[in-house]
Amino acid sequence: MALPCYASEDLVDGFIVAKDISFARSEIESFGGNINHIFFNDGVLIGKIPPYLKSKDYSVYYVEDVVHNSIYDAWKKNLEWKSTDHVVDESLRPILNDVVTFEDDLFSKGFSKDEYNARNFVKSTPYGALPTDTSLYMIGDVSVSVILPESISGSEDWTSLEISNVHAEIMNGLDWWAVNNPDADLTFVYDWNDQVSIVNEAIESNGIDWWIVQSMESLGYPFTGVHMDSIYDFVNDQRDLKDTDWGYIVFVADSSNDADGKFADGRFAFAIYGGDGGGPYLVMTYNNGLYGIDNMGAVIAHETGHIFGAIDQYGSCSCIDDFGYLNYENQNCVKGCAINEESIMRGGISPFINNEIDQYAKGQIGWIDSDADGILDIVDFEPSVSSFFSGEVNGHFSILGDSSSQVYFSPNSYYSDVSINKIMDVEYNLNEGDWISGFAIDGLFDSFDEQYNVTHNEIFDWGDYLFKVRAQDRFGGVTDLSNYVEINYQSMGCTDSDIENDEKVKGFVLNYDGVFGDEEDQCIGRINLRQYSCNVNDIVYQDLNCTYGCGNGICLNKTIIYPAFFNAPISER
Repeated sequence: MALPCYASEDLVDGFIVAKDISFARSEIESFGGNINHIFFNDGVLIGKIPPYLKSKDYSVYYVEDVVHNSIYDAWKKNLEWKSTDHVVDESLRPILNDVVTFEDDLFSKGFSKDEYNARNFVKSTPYGALPTDTSLYMIGDVSVSVILPESISGSEDWTSLEISNVHAEIMNGLDWWAVNNPDADLTFVYDWNDQVSIVNEAIESNGIDWWIVQSMESLGYPFTGVHMDSIYDFVNDQRDLKDTDWGYIVFVADSSNDADGKFADGRFAFAIYGGDGGGPYLVMTYNNGLYGIDNMGAVIAHETGHIFGAIDQYGSCSCIDDFGYLNYENQNCVKGCAINEESIMRGGISPFINNEIDQYAKGQIGWIDSDADGILDIVDFEPSVSSFFSGEVNGHFSILGDSSSQVYFSPNSYYSDVSINKIMDVEYNLNEGDWISGFAIDGLFDSFDEQYNVTHNEIFDWGDYLFKVRAQDRFGGVTDLSNYVEINYQSMGCTDSDIENDEKVKGFVLNYDGVFGDEEDQCIGRINLRQYSCNVNDIVYQDLNCTYGCGNGICLNKTIIYPAFFNAPISER
């Protein structure tokens, strides 16, 4: 019996340990579940799951009720945080640190995105994206690499409790984005890089300093003269490995023994991003200045907004500043703009606690759904489908063709025009019957463009066949009825129930050659049999003389005496 597809209100919080992450996620989501967090190296998935998984062991994956590394503890802390009432600390209303722009000269001087993109064109990226387009809008799957540097000597040493706290707070902060807009289909895919070796103590350095370069070198990404090269190399490798749309790095400097929880330059949390493609990394300290580790979730939520194109709404902001893929203005800036609302991009913890994000910040990260259909505009398209061949192949009827999504062109001239949408299935039906999945020519429907093949194996009888073909994409778009591929096929043929042409068997012949026809063996007078048969697609016949006479379309076995016939005068015979 097929399992039901559960409504969102029936789902339960789930912690899944998977032997095959892709299979587990696919099956959970096929029954209405929603995976928001994947811990790639640990085989763990977290999200809302169908309740039947609570008691069913699939042998491939199962619900785990004991600690699986530190992730289970982090998940429990996240659930506890959501179920607890929080009081806003008014002292934390002041702003976070300003964003550091991509053009910072400390390490990126002379860096050319064009040069980097030219050198790294082979990197796997979303359709239309360049390797430096690492976080254009906050929709889809996101690789999050967390790096905790550990100095060889210094005043700070990561403890297991501190590391666990960082894991829990980062997941809490990113979960905030996932639950605040399920239509964004956000799934964060993590890898933890704990206690990465560096020489100098990070917290005693500037926020952007050589400790970042040293961290990347320890992970196998050496300095090439521009620190952003290794950052982009790492981010792209991670999103290739995890098959995500976007990716970024979170650097966290241990500051548990530091007096003010800030770097030497006075910063404690900032994001690196540019006006042409989001940001590749952000930096925080363990204490986050006055915020403390218990409020790191609010800090990383704010900074992640920057990573995906949202700008600050405090300090030196301007109402007419426009940012992000959709080039939205900053009309919730505190300078007396169109609206004046609490929002995550104003900083502080109140918006985080109260799940507040204004419409302009939503616009900057791509969260606009103009037609309110549950699919965000950037990925809301009708997939196209076309055919370039149809006909019989080896006795089967096949249709070959192309299917494709579309691109929402960015009004921001600094952004590439990029789509993360993918064709996920091409289906056909026959004569308005059930929809049946076809096949991707390359073996899997998982790309922006796909060639497909649908093959129907049951065209043996004559008749009219109407095939319809449609495509479905990743975000629920389906080819409209008016744009289906429609192919009418007339199966020519001639069938004879008496293929042996037995004169003692009455045969029926059916033919379809554009005009329906049928014939049956019949007697011509008392003696002759007209026997019909097929000559390829044509009906033909021959007249046979029956020795004992003909009756009911067959030659008889013995003479039938017709008394009235033989007793009649010869003149009447």
